[in-house]
Amino acid sequence: MENTPAKVPQTVVGFFQRDDVKNKFTEILGKRGNAYCSSVLTLVNQSDKLKACKPESVYMCALMAATLDLSINPSIGSAYIIPYNGVATFQIGYKGIIQLAQRSGVFKTIDAKPVFEGQIIQDDETFGGNKIQWSAKTSDKIIGYAGYFSLLNGFEKISYMSLADIEAHGRKFSKTYNSGPWKTDFEAMAMKTVLKLLLGKYAPLSVEMQMAQIADQSTIKDVDTLEVDYVDEGPEQITLEMIKEMYVEKTGKLDEKETENIGRIINSKEEASYRKVYNLLIKL
Repeated sequence: MENTPAKVPQTVVGFFQRDDVKNKFTEILGKRGNAYCSSVLTLVNQSDKLKACKPESVYMCALMAATLDLSINPSIGSAYIIPYNGVATFQIGYKGIIQLAQRSGVFKTIDAKPVFEGQIIQDDETFGGNKIQWSAKTSDKIIGYAGYFSLLNGFEKISYMSLADIEAHGRKFSKTYNSGPWKTDFEAMAMKTVLKLLLGKYAPLSVEMQMAQIADQSTIKDVDTLEVDYVDEGPEQITLEMIKEMYVEKTGKLDEKETENIGRIINSKEEASYRKVYNLLIKL
């Protein structure tokens, strides 16, 4: 009896050389499809960790970025493919959020930028307890970041997060805080954070923006159905205090049954359900 040769696992590079994979990107991007595949391979060849990732996970991240028509070139800052424990995770960048917002056609202006020492005036009711006075800069020390948008219908909103709050948010919600764009381009990630939270709470979100919000910091199982796993997002341990904080923040987005179930889990301290609640709330 002859020995059957062992099946050689397919590499990421080999996966992207398949005709069906190339055809999928051509279907989405037209003539730019082949060039997009090449840009993915260039990215992979520059990272041993991405080379070691499951090919399908890299493919799904690239497919999501292509569907949103965002570049995955890290130097552009629109979208990232980040390796984590052998799988690739998708992460939208600050410039990607700006692009998607501009395409929606409802924004007049949208931006985020650093806030320097001296520019925050405390105890002013016009800005949630603070007011930004941009001309009052006293040094080049960055103390936080602000996001701002105005809509064509006249509605506008601004939000400020201190540097400490942004760092705490990054450590709390991203397991890759010490690697990837948080390490290589902290300012872009800080601006993305304040802008993403602001838009998610106050702005009308296009279908593309909703897709990006759901896919951000996830391993994507299916782009078409937006089936994702938040492998990258979330701390190793979910605490009761964390659940309470998120519950208060997202209450308005929960239906009656969800509100009742989560309230019961919090009151009964059902630790086995904390991760499930976290995964629900983080999507809202």
